[in-house]
Amino acid sequence: MKIGKLSESTLKRAILKTIKYRDRKRTKIACNVGIDASRMDVSDWGEMLVSTETLAGPIDKMYNRAIIRACNNMYAAGGIVEAVSFAFTLPEYVKEKHIRQIMDALSDYCKEHSIIISGGHTEVSKYVTEPVVTVTAFGRAVKDLSYKNIEPGMDIVMSKAIGLEATVLLAEKEELKERFSPSYIERGKKYIDYLDIRSEAAVAIKHGVAAMHDVSESGIFGALWEMGEAGNFGLSVNLKDINVYQETIEFCEYFGLNPYMISSAGCLLMVTNDGEGLVASLEEEGIPAFVIGKITYVKDKVVVNEDENRYLEPPRGSVSL
Repeated sequence: MKIGKLSESTLKRAILKTIKYRDRKRTKIACNVGIDASRMDVSDWGEMLVSTETLAGPIDKMYNRAIIRACNNMYAAGGIVEAVSFAFTLPEYVKEKHIRQIMDALSDYCKEHSIIISGGHTEVSKYVTEPVVTVTAFGRAVKDLSYKNIEPGMDIVMSKAIGLEATVLLAEKEELKERFSPSYIERGKKYIDYLDIRSEAAVAIKHGVAAMHDVSESGIFGALWEMGEAGNFGLSVNLKDINVYQETIEFCEYFGLNPYMISSAGCLLMVTNDGEGLVASLEEEGIPAFVIGKITYVKDKVVVNEDENRYLEPPRGSVSL
C-alpha cells in the first residue's frame, strides 16, 4: 500500500465497515471519515481508567491479543471497559485484506463485550517492517483496588495457569511439528480462548479482593516482582503451587524457555484475606484457581522450591516469540 494515511475508500471498507458494535445513546459523535475526535457521554462513569497496550509482529500473530491485554489491565484495576481506540502503523507490504483481518479480530472482541470503538488512526509507514497495533482502553472504576489495601498475612491467589499466551504463540511455530503430533499442538492453540481475565476479576471483586495484577509479558516471576515493588511489600510463593499445563512445559523445553518467565496473559494474581474462599468462588464459576503464597512482613520476594529459595529480581525484558 502507499505510504501515508489510508485512502478514504480503504478506510471505509477495511475499518469502518468492520465495526460490529455501536452505542448510539452514549456516543454523541462517532468515529468516521473526517472525525478526529469522538464525543461520548461519560457522566455516569465516576472515576475513569485508561490503559494502553502495543503489539507488533507478523499478520498471523493474533491481534486480538492487543485488545485483550489492554482490557485485562482494566479488569485487574477493578474496572469495566467502555470504549477503545486503535492506532495501526503498517509496513508497505500490507494489503487491504490484511487490515480487515486485524480489524475483524479487534471488532469481534468489542462486539462480544459491548465495547465502543471510539476512534483511532491508521497509516502505512516505511519505518516499520511488521504491523504495529496500539490499543487504548477507556473505562470506569467499579471497585477501589489498591496495593495500599494489602497487609502481611494475606493470601496470593492465581487463576488458570501460567504461560497460556506464550503457549498459543509457540504452538504456531513450524518447528514443533518435528516432535509433537498435530492434535497435541492444537491443544496448545486452544488456550487462545483463556486469555481474557474479565470473569475471574468480577468474581474476585465480588469476593472482596484487596488488589489484583494481571500476569503478562514478563511471566509469573516478573508479575510477582512488579506487584511487590509497586506495593512495597514482600511475598513468599511456593513454586509447586503455581499451575502450569503440560503443553506449556514441553513447548518451553523444546525452545529452551523458562515457563515462569514467558508471556502469561490469562493468568490473574489476586490478594485477599480469604484465599481458599476465593478459590472456591472461582471454581464454582468453572475457573481454576490456586493459593500460591502469602504477603510477608519482610520485603524479600521469594519463590520456595522445597529446600531452595529463589529471590526474585526485576524483569529484564520479555522473551521474543
